Amino acid sequence: MDENSWTEEVDGNNLGGEDEHDDENSTSDGDAVSSESAAPPDHVLSSSAEPLFGEGEELSTLELGIEALVSGRYEEAVRKFEKAIEQEPDSAQAWHNKGLAHNDLREHEKAKECFNKAISIDPDLAKAYVGKADVLRRDGDAQGALDSVNQAIEVDNEFFLAWSIKGQVHTHLEEDEEAFDAFERALELNPTDIVSRMEKAKLHFLNDEFEESLCCLKKLVREEDELIDAWGMKGDIHLHIGEYENALECFEKCVSIDSGLAKAWGGKGHAYYKLGQYEEAINMLKKALELDDEHPKIHLILSKAYSDVGEMEEAKRHMMRAIELEPSLSPDSLDQI
Repeated sequence: MDENSWTEEVDGNNLGGEDEHDDENSTSDGDAVSSESAAPPDHVLSSSAEPLFGEGEELSTLELGIEALVSGRYEEAVRKFEKAIEQEPDSAQAWHNKGLAHNDLREHEKAKECFNKAISIDPDLAKAYVGKADVLRRDGDAQGALDSVNQAIEVDNEFFLAWSIKGQVHTHLEEDEEAFDAFERALELNPTDIVSRMEKAKLHFLNDEFEESLCCLKKLVREEDELIDAWGMKGDIHLHIGEYENALECFEKCVSIDSGLAKAWGGKGHAYYKLGQYEEAINMLKKALELDDEHPKIHLILSKAYSDVGEMEEAKRHMMRAIELEPSLSPDSLDQI
């Protein structure tokens, strides 16, 4: 997957792209409110900077774990949930939340074990099936993820997050009609679900329905002006259809939201390159690589830009670095820039 492309990466997961998060997308107990820009933390199931409980309240061990989980302190959350499990071994909620924390730590086998344990304790805990589906899709097991999310829907047909993840898995399987249906159902249940709206926009793009995709994204950025992935995906689409000035505006917005994000500078450099402003493109692309040198596409575009201004040694150096990072690339790949 091209990590410099927002149209390929929405939520951080193997089947759906990098982590987007939505203010409604928490499945941790306590009805935690999640808040993510579309540039991750890693999964749509749990994370937030919002406090869960009122000041001065004495929190249970489970509640302390939830607070750590949604604040992104995943190792601390694991410890709290382990303590909660010691106190109550048959707490499906504690096992489920421990699975979420392991999932965010990329400890997928441990996460799967926790979700399976939660399901064995409470077979009607829909969010445990969704957590398991999230782990399976990260591991590339699309069918397993689909089976698990379908089980969640059997338990609770109105759990919007299950429908959202179902749509993402169908997208990965190139089952577009099923994916659209799932996202529509998710949005029927929760019209503000940012992940489903982003994924629907991506699906329109993959079907060459550029106006529909841009329409989805324009609505999103009007409502969520700081949603960097929506701006980034919009920029990618403008680049793809040759609207380079519009693309540049989108990537400038991305940089204003997060000046430390390499692919924001990379997108800006790509737009300048397409506008024929090679020196500006080189400066932007070099800035991107200062932030993260391991983006093959950025090296490839920079190679092309140096070539076009006659700096052949630099062009060769960046081409070799691009191939080192992504062996499927070759000098012929320059024709795709």
